[in-house]
Amino acid sequence: MTVTYERPVLGIDQQSALLSAARILGEEFAGVFGRATVGRFLYSSYDQVAEEATVQAFLPLLAERFARQRLRALAEVGEAA
Repeated sequence: MTVTYERPVLGIDQQSALLSAARILGEEFAGVFGRATVGRFLYSSYDQVAEEATVQAFLPLLAERFARQRLRALAEVGEAA
């Protein structure tokens, strides 16, 4: 039996926090990654964190931090290549 995760409908606070995180990360990684790439990483990070979360309040912050780590790692790999 496969259990799948479906993102619940996000409240206005969660949506606002994710949009703010996308803007911050977009500015931080400008010239390295496009906004679409940053957005994909942010929302996939949100989904990965949310799968195991029991408290939803800090998901956007955790997703932003996780996405930042992933984007930095990808940028480092790109520089090394």
